[in-house]
Amino acid sequence: LLALLAVFREGAETAVFYLGMAPSISMRDLLLGFGAGAAVLAVLAVLMLVVGVKLPLRPFFRVAGLLVYYLGFKFVGTGLHALQVADVLPTSPIGSGDSNAVLEFFGIYLTWQTLLPQLLLLAAALAVFFYLRAQERRARGVGTPAVA
Repeated sequence: LLALLAVFREGAETAVFYLGMAPSISMRDLLLGFGAGAAVLAVLAVLMLVVGVKLPLRPFFRVAGLLVYYLGFKFVGTGLHALQVADVLPTSPIGSGDSNAVLEFFGIYLTWQTLLPQLLLLAAALAVFFYLRAQERRARGVGTPAVA
């Protein structure tokens, strides 16, 4: 039911978008856009069916998981920093430096309020990594004594 509602909402949103846009463009351009969109979707569908079957799932989901984790890590740092800039959160610089970004790519700022939650996320990620690694080893039988 949730998936149905999500797809229905997206479809209704798209229909409303097109209804609002259709009167302001020519019919030829509208149909050309629909045709180009359908062609791109057809190519993507074929690629997903052909390449998707050959795609190694374990590395794919590891990379996807790392990307999601990276985004969460960066969003925590930049979101908390934005709250500090808006004077919603206090700013306690680490050391004598200012609170400018140290590694902007990772959203790391030199304040305790931004760095501590990111360090907690990093510790949680490492704990999960080592837990899953230990489970894999147990499943493969590595590290268990041999039975005579």
